[in-house]
Amino acid sequence: MIFSKHLPLLIVVVAVFTFFFPYYMDVANWVPSFLLAIVIFFTGLSMKVDAIKSMKSNYYPLLLATVFKWTFTVLISVFLAYAIFSSRPEIAAGVILSGTVPNATAATLYTFIAGGNAS
Repeated sequence: MIFSKHLPLLIVVVAVFTFFFPYYMDVANWVPSFLLAIVIFFTGLSMKVDAIKSMKSNYYPLLLATVFKWTFTVLISVFLAYAIFSSRPEIAAGVILSGTVPNATAATLYTFIAGGNAS
């Protein structure tokens, strides 16, 4: 798959493009939510039933990953916000929010596009 080989390059090109042209298309407010729902739906369809069953029998790594996600990422983001961005409260708030919001959708999508096990 072409995305698997060139995914980092695609991410950089899109990031640079959107940096220089942030408002290239005006869309209705419901469009991003709808597109996100489509991504989540098709990612869920790609999961195998056996993968879901294996999560039930092997719950320790899942529990460990959940605990790490909701403790370490939050603590690291709060530490970075106070240590580096204490003079800029708007950036500090963004750093804390980025460490506390669930962001598995993007990670699952990138893993799936790159050919990894997204389940």
